[in-house]
Amino acid sequence: MALTAIGGKTGGLSLLNDLGRQIGRHLREQEFLQTLYEEVGRHIFQADFFALLEVDQRDHSLSYVGAWLGHRPVTVPTAEFPFNQTPFLNTVMTGQPETLPWLAEYANLHPDLAAYFGATQGATLIVPILAGTAVTSIVWAISRDPDAFTDMNVTWLSTLAGQIGVTLENVALYAQAQREIEERRKVESALAAEREQLAQRVTERTAELVQANADLQRAAQHREEFMASVAHELRTPLTGIKTFSTMMVKGALGALSEPQQRVCESIREQSVRLEHQIDKLINLGNLESADYGQDREVFSVAEFTNGLMAPFEQPARDRRIDLQLHVDETDLGIYGDRSDLRRACQALIENAVKFAPDEGHVAVRIEVTASGELVFGVKDDGIGIDPRYQRRVFEKFFQVEDPLTRHHGGAGLGLFVARGIVEAHGSRIKISSQLGQGADFSFALPVYQPSAETAEV
Repeated sequence: MALTAIGGKTGGLSLLNDLGRQIGRHLREQEFLQTLYEEVGRHIFQADFFALLEVDQRDHSLSYVGAWLGHRPVTVPTAEFPFNQTPFLNTVMTGQPETLPWLAEYANLHPDLAAYFGATQGATLIVPILAGTAVTSIVWAISRDPDAFTDMNVTWLSTLAGQIGVTLENVALYAQAQREIEERRKVESALAAEREQLAQRVTERTAELVQANADLQRAAQHREEFMASVAHELRTPLTGIKTFSTMMVKGALGALSEPQQRVCESIREQSVRLEHQIDKLINLGNLESADYGQDREVFSVAEFTNGLMAPFEQPARDRRIDLQLHVDETDLGIYGDRSDLRRACQALIENAVKFAPDEGHVAVRIEVTASGELVFGVKDDGIGIDPRYQRRVFEKFFQVEDPLTRHHGGAGLGLFVARGIVEAHGSRIKISSQLGQGADFSFALPVYQPSAETAEV
């Protein structure tokens, strides 16, 4: 049904209105193009060839959006082509529709036109689709009938072109929205997959850590059991060595010559030393899990220092070391775990006595500072500590690899334990030392100040 067949102006406007609604209801490009061809190209104009082309004003080129030939869709060339040497040039430049007779050279504008039209006569209709004043697309219709397209056809299709242009914009916006939705869906899918992979990795890693922790606990248990077993096996023969060497030194097994006496005393001393090392070995398993500072109470400096030096007096006398204790005030109070703090101080004293030279000096001090703190310090005149190792002396089992210190022995646990206790009380051990100039270890605790209510009681 051609437009010329529609009776009256009212009927034509009604048809255009219906066509506009049908074309405008589509948002998907293929549905829109098919409706445009069926309702306009085929039913209205009965065109033999009908196409929609997109205009690129920047590149002065055209590209096919859709095309139909002989009432069927045909392949749309993907390549752009310049519009300068085409019948579309005037329409693109002026924005005005145009009817032209068919020319054989137009067959070059689509690969299927030459075989269908050849050199036959015909007519072409070119109608611009505008966005503002710029031509964005072109509707191109070809008919074998030279009189197929009248001025009325041109006018009414130009009117319909406005709706086509709006629909094209909507189609483009919809396509862009769909692309964005698809991209967002891909991103969300990728994020979900990544989250799932991350959760899986976390689950696997957690399981590995749980297993590793269980393995460590079993290893620690086995180690403790092994140490206890080894210590027991060592104690059995050591007890006999210590007992018999003591009996020999005391003459219970008969008189000894002076060289024999010295040998027996050496055996007894070394057995005592070995016994101490076994005791440390037994306690080693408890060091890592030690929970220091749990039994806190208020006690005086006098209570704290009572018996503090006793374990070191004999070793100091044996090596003629001058061992001194200086206390500023004995009636000041301390709040802490008395047993653990004594253990920390005695570890520092033991370390100082061990490294002090024969006939050397070890000074233990408990001083009150102007800021109201009690400083516990131990200073010796031994070989000192290389600055390179001062940060490591508190590590478990650490022994400075130096020929001067190897003969001092020890398990390397005393300072490790002392640091744990002091830090549990909110303080830290400081070191002041230079090679050949001895070492000074100290830490500070606040003087206990009773509250007003406690003081009144």
